[in-house]
Amino acid sequence: MTNMKWTYSIQNKLTAAAVLFVLCVVILYANYNDRMHTSKVIGLISTLYQDRIIAEAYIYNMSNDLYEIKEALIDPVGETPNVKIQDMISKINVNMAAYEKTKLTEKESLIYDQLRLEIPQNWEAKNNQNNALEKMADNSLLLLGALSEIQLNESKSIVADSEKTYKMSKLSSEFAFAIVIIILIILQALVFASKTLHISNEPVDPSLN
Repeated sequence: MTNMKWTYSIQNKLTAAAVLFVLCVVILYANYNDRMHTSKVIGLISTLYQDRIIAEAYIYNMSNDLYEIKEALIDPVGETPNVKIQDMISKINVNMAAYEKTKLTEKESLIYDQLRLEIPQNWEAKNNQNNALEKMADNSLLLLGALSEIQLNESKSIVADSEKTYKMSKLSSEFAFAIVIIILIILQALVFASKTLHISNEPVDPSLN
């Protein structure tokens, strides 16, 4: 009988050790998973800012400069409008170079290539140039509108991914917490069983019988 109780005690200790090991693994996994989800969310926020919000600012600046060109074409007489138009085109090219450095989707790259063909590197005032320049401005504004729509759709997608990652992280944390609670209950049961076994092993005073 004593040998059986001794064996049972050893089994309890081995079970407790195994349970503690599982507990450590669960805690480490939960910590690792939380870090991974946090890192992913940070990456998504960075992408949203660098490749979408900043890109939209470049699109806004280019659109604004194109409207300035259209206004200058209304009164093309004199040197000032021509200087203004050239200045606007130079600013557009600067913004285009900056925009090109952001992360472009496949569709975005195709539209950008079309825009690149529309915007001249330089412009000189010549006869019958105004109609061509106004057409360039109109076409470019349409392309910029398409690029702006892509920024909106991509931003929505990034926000949706962020929310999904957050929900997965929350679900994972809740699952890990539930596992920890179960393990703690098992440990408590093992401790209780061990105490019960210890009490039953104590010799009984014959005088009490």
